[in-house]
Amino acid sequence: CGGSTVGPVPEKMQAWRVHKQCDSADETISNMKIEEVDVPKPQNGQVLIKVHFAAVNHFDWKLMKGGLKETCSVSCPYTPGFDVSGVIAKLGPGVKGLKVGDRVCVSIGALETCKQDTPIGPAGGFAQYAIALAETVSKTGLALEKAVVFPMVGLATYQALFTGRGKSFQDEELGKLKRGNKL
Repeated sequence: CGGSTVGPVPEKMQAWRVHKQCDSADETISNMKIEEVDVPKPQNGQVLIKVHFAAVNHFDWKLMKGGLKETCSVSCPYTPGFDVSGVIAKLGPGVKGLKVGDRVCVSIGALETCKQDTPIGPAGGFAQYAIALAETVSKTGLALEKAVVFPMVGLATYQALFTGRGKSFQDEELGKLKRGNKL
């Protein structure tokens, strides 16, 4: 996992796929299958990442439980997994600032992973390769097993500290952190 060299990209890969959205995470997971599927090809502004690690976060879990049917319906089959870390294996046209071999982490995006009609979907991280929009990818010097935890958690932390989009347990407004404030 520590290296940044990438060999040739195969035509096929293994992916853990959801074929039926169920009413419980246990049932959804028990119906998942590892399948051989085509390796996605990066389009304009996209990168192909050789996935080293994929995180399971609260959003993945909620989606698998069927708790987001009204706001985030899925197109089965799909490959779940929003947050990944790995190495860029291929660049799509127009990608700047990244190169093959860069160690990266990214949150692919909820709709991008589980809908057919998105620019990259369905293209989740529970696979050997994943597509991501280049503008959402972050280079990392961290060990990839540590970097994978930052995309969604990092975004939530940023929003809580700086965007004014949350409340404390004491019902105080959060997200207006300024120089001199204490956490």
